[in-house]
Amino acid sequence: QFGGHKFAAGLTLREDQLENFKVNFEAIVRKQLTTESYDPELAIDAVVSLAMLSEGQIKQLKFLAPHGPGNLQPVFAAKYITATQVKILKEKHIKFIAMQGETKIEAIGFGMAAYAELLHMPVDIAFHANIQVYRGQSKRQLQLKDIRPSQ
Repeated sequence: QFGGHKFAAGLTLREDQLENFKVNFEAIVRKQLTTESYDPELAIDAVVSLAMLSEGQIKQLKFLAPHGPGNLQPVFAAKYITATQVKILKEKHIKFIAMQGETKIEAIGFGMAAYAELLHMPVDIAFHANIQVYRGQSKRQLQLKDIRPSQ
């Protein structure tokens, strides 16, 4: 009945105790969390240029797997990225070509359609670097984690 790993939790309650549990649980959480707790912080493992992300380099990253709570997938950042061919997919996601100098790599951001308004200016991006295989063809793809205006 309890979690399958050390970050999981579970419990059993009688239905008539559910509301009381919710009230008390929320009160404890409010006491323990600070305002800073609500601002998520993304840890960047390395700032890279897109030119550094060759297909061979990205394939080497698979040797860091398996990923999980004790071994997170690396998050990279690249600065001063120009976006072209910006598309909004299913009103929720964005897809574009990230350009830095002469280097171009496809980027996709799941649930990040709201960030499309930033893409008319240079941006800094945080991402996982992946190789996508479709119909036998492989290509580099950046799975976006965050976007901000370049500073």
